[in-house]
Amino acid sequence: MMPLPELTVRPGVVGDAEALGRLEHERQGTPVRELVERFSTGLPAARNDRLLLVAIVKDEVVGWGQVVHFQPPPEAPANHAPEGWYLSSLLIAQNRRRLGIGATLIQERLAWVSTRASEAYYFANSRNWASIALHKRFAFEELSRDFWFPDVTFPGGGQGVLFRTALP
Repeated sequence: MMPLPELTVRPGVVGDAEALGRLEHERQGTPVRELVERFSTGLPAARNDRLLLVAIVKDEVVGWGQVVHFQPPPEAPANHAPEGWYLSSLLIAQNRRRLGIGATLIQERLAWVSTRASEAYYFANSRNWASIALHKRFAFEELSRDFWFPDVTFPGGGQGVLFRTALP
């Protein structure tokens, strides 16, 4: 599916914190003020170890996606996820889903990572079929279902699945 013609993607800025907090509130119910504060401290989005991109349609923030660099700590268990760049936190406003916004955010983040590495990773709950199907379009292949990543759990009876894709 072709993305919306009026869609733009850019790095997030502190001024996006309110819109990002509201989007995240829709998903998880955490108080908006707490989320806005969390986003405010994490922006600006482009740093050496991460990038947060926002998707905008007609001056409205309708989604975001992040990429972070992971370095396993020395005390990590043997089955830790590999060091590298991880696509994380893809979220699209409910009324804007299935319009190509998520695919555009994946494509833009992979392009950014490709200037830094030859592969990228992502993980998902095994029950999140929509995310898995979307990422397969970008040649992500299952790497493991037995991995550790700090502070990540997979609730709802699902299992974590780690994926990797090669980059040009």
